Amino acid sequence: MMFRACAPVAGLLVLGSLASAQIGQVHPIPIKPKPIEPVRIAKGLPPPAPNDDLHMQTKIGSFKLVRKGADLPNGRLEFTFAGTVLVSGLIPGSKMTVTGNVREEYDDKEHGKQVFFGRGKMVIIGQFRACQWFGTDLDFNFKGSALIRVTAEFDKNQNTGNYWFDDGVKNPLQVQMITVQVPKLQIGPVPAITREEFEAMKKQQQKGHR
Repeated sequence: MMFRACAPVAGLLVLGSLASAQIGQVHPIPIKPKPIEPVRIAKGLPPPAPNDDLHMQTKIGSFKLVRKGADLPNGRLEFTFAGTVLVSGLIPGSKMTVTGNVREEYDDKEHGKQVFFGRGKMVIIGQFRACQWFGTDLDFNFKGSALIRVTAEFDKNQNTGNYWFDDGVKNPLQVQMITVQVPKLQIGPVPAITREEFEAMKKQQQKGHR
């Protein structure tokens, strides 16, 4: 009788121990892994096109190169400046050089953002997500494909500066933001170019990329 009476009690003790063990266990919540973004590799520079070479000069202002539709800015960007520059998403295979009295203020490798400040020169060859500048004494040249949003202020001579393409026709920059498309948006039929003109443009582009 003693054995029979103790058996249920022992069973209850075992169940209680199992329950306590289960309560003490930590069951981790499954974490859904983040999707891995495909690694972009810079593709070749865009082929030469009419009016794909933009120049800008201003004493004080700002610009931002951004994607054109689904296409990232692509080409050769060179500018001298004083002020602050933010470069975002430089694509592997692209090249960036900075010279002059310019220091790197910020470098976020995880998000691909770099901030520079000072007076000097920057050259980017290839593809990137965006490049933004604000400051003074800008002398800018971009050959390739992108959209450029730009604003300028009046200097002491009441000039805002100018922008122009291959044709050399200068247009004044505006205090309100304007968007400039490169290559220049062609309205109407595109004039044909000769083979000799195409080869000359190709050689000029190759020379500029060295």
